[in-house]
Amino acid sequence: VISAEEIAEQAVPTLLDASRHAELLVLGSRRLGAVAGFLVGSVAQAVVARAVRPVVLVGERGAGAARAGAGGRSPGASGEVVLGLDLRSPADPVIAFACDAASRRMARLRVVCGWSPAPSSQDGDARSGVPDSGARQAGRELSRALRAWREKYPDVQVDERIVTGKPAAHLVDASQGAALLVV
Repeated sequence: VISAEEIAEQAVPTLLDASRHAELLVLGSRRLGAVAGFLVGSVAQAVVARAVRPVVLVGERGAGAARAGAGGRSPGASGEVVLGLDLRSPADPVIAFACDAASRRMARLRVVCGWSPAPSSQDGDARSGVPDSGARQAGRELSRALRAWREKYPDVQVDERIVTGKPAAHLVDASQGAALLVV
């Protein structure tokens, strides 16, 4: 069921309250275009960081594709689905939503996870292009978190990415041309 209402309250607390009673929270923006507007915008950042349900960010360019793909497979829904995943608490409902969205769109699922090297980590590994043991461990944890979902959605090609640095910047890059970003 889709409903709409206008509320004269602060955006972030109102959206967070609404998300507690919904299966899905959809945020739209016409600023800055693409996903950058969401990740730069204070409302989207605050809501994504604290929402208890899956959040879908729909930019101006993606609104038509989102409407076309809402009921299932649609030729209008192009691009991959990008999932921003926190390995400290990989929420199964969010992973399930992203896998289902990729399956419905017959799209690849790109999973992006941030990882920060320990301060004592050797620079030699980073310069040689060989991930250090912490990055390899994060990769194993990511594969483990996705194992059951790969089995449940064998039709979905999954691209796992462990990235260093600010996750928001990597999500902006990964979502260029994506049909959907799920965080």
